[in-house]
Amino acid sequence: TQNDDVEEALESIASASASLLVIVSRSLESALGAISLPQFRLLVILARSRWTPIAQLAPLAGASSQAIEEMIHSMENDGWISLAGADTTSDPAVGVTVHGRQLVKHVTTRRRADIAAVLERMSEPDRRKVADAFGRFASAAGEPGTGELQLIDTSS
Repeated sequence: TQNDDVEEALESIASASASLLVIVSRSLESALGAISLPQFRLLVILARSRWTPIAQLAPLAGASSQAIEEMIHSMENDGWISLAGADTTSDPAVGVTVHGRQLVKHVTTRRRADIAAVLERMSEPDRRKVADAFGRFASAAGEPGTGELQLIDTSS
């Protein structure tokens, strides 16, 4: 039945997500000493574009406008982001500083290396199946796909 199929898929995905959580946690270890998890999520969102109007951040981050404004002030003071147009427009924009981009790149590079190590232990057909399944899962979850990985240069 459909419920049995969902339950079987749920068990497999829950197991895989536990493995991924370990990988994500390891990649974030050094970052979380300097920045909170919600702040890091905001950095990742901002790293996908040059400048983002503050008004657009709350829905993108899934947070309240008040929480976003508090994070922005704290992150600006810590040098992770900068504001443009704060004195001249009613809707200033936020961008990631070099310091912020370096942190996102460091975490992303570490996560990619750990995922690659797991993938290398799989057969090529299994890697393709996993990539296809994760792409479909991310799409169904409303994630933008591989944008984070493509827009953050990990080659250097």
